[in-house]
Amino acid sequence: MAEPVCVISGVGPGTGSALVRRFAAGGYRIAMLARNAERLADLAKQVPSAKAYVCDVSDQSQVNTALASVEREMGAPNVLIHNAVGGAWGTLRAFVPGVEATVAWRQVDFYLEGEYVHDSKDRDDSYWYAWTELGYRPAEWLRLGLAAQRTRAYGGERDIQRGPFVQLTFGPVTVGGYWFNPGSNEQVFVGQAGVSF
Repeated sequence: MAEPVCVISGVGPGTGSALVRRFAAGGYRIAMLARNAERLADLAKQVPSAKAYVCDVSDQSQVNTALASVEREMGAPNVLIHNAVGGAWGTLRAFVPGVEATVAWRQVDFYLEGEYVHDSKDRDDSYWYAWTELGYRPAEWLRLGLAAQRTRAYGGERDIQRGPFVQLTFGPVTVGGYWFNPGSNEQVFVGQAGVSF
C-alpha cells in the first residue's frame, strides 16, 4: 500500500519546511506548493519523499493545475495544509503580523486566521485577533460546523465569541452565515459571500 499524500502550500524556510519534514518523518509523501522554485528544489533534495510544485496559491488556476498534477503523479491527497503568513499596517501606528492555516482530512477541516495588532504608541491598544473554524462537509455543496472569534472590532463585554455556521456552495459561489453567542443578549450574526474565479 502506498504511503499517504500530504499537500502543503506556502512552503517557505520556516513553518512550511518544518511541516514538510514532520509529515515526511510520519511516513507521508509530500506535495510542496510555493512560488520559489529554487527553495522547493533544495528542500526536495533534502527530503526524498517530497515533490515540488511551483504554484502561486493566490491564483486559482495555478492551484487547480498543481492539484491536478499532484493527483495524477502522487494520488489523491489524504491531508491538505494551507500555510500562509502576512502582515498589514494601518492607522493604529501598529505592526500586524498574521498567520492563516488550514488542515483538512477527508470531510473534516480546521481553519485558523490570526493577527497580533501591536500598537507602537500605546501598549494598552495592542490585542490578538483570531478566527477559527472546525468544519464538516457531508456533501460537496454543504459545509457546517463551529466557529470562534476573538476581536475588538466592535463593542461588547465578550472577548471570545463562538457559535455554529453553515456554508452553501453553488458552482463558484459560496454563501454562509455565522451565529455567535447564541441564546445570549450579545448575539452576533455574520453573513458571508464569496466567488471563486
